[in-house]
Amino acid sequence: GDESFTPDHDDIWGRCTILWGEGVARENIGGDTSDEYPGVCQVDLFHPPRTGDGAALAAADAFITHFKSLGTVSGVTFGVPSITAQRNEGPHYVSTLRGPFTFDSQP
Repeated sequence: GDESFTPDHDDIWGRCTILWGEGVARENIGGDTSDEYPGVCQVDLFHPPRTGDGAALAAADAFITHFKSLGTVSGVTFGVPSITAQRNEGPHYVSTLRGPFTFDSQP
């Protein structure tokens, strides 16, 4: 369930959201079928106020490097992530990162 969360304004914290696309049924060689589901892992990184964008870019680069290294895990194939936005939001500086993935029900 949902739990309340009060961020510490002196630390970096993140919010992860999974955005699912439309699933696609496919037939494989040999007559087996599987479902493929595309999606995007969106991570919003919230940085303390007045810390500049250097720390934000370093955290974003660390996320991108890790995401790119995943390859395929348990039927989930990870694509190339990107930084899609950077902005001020309330007292925080926010970096939004998006990493595409595809889940195959019969890897």
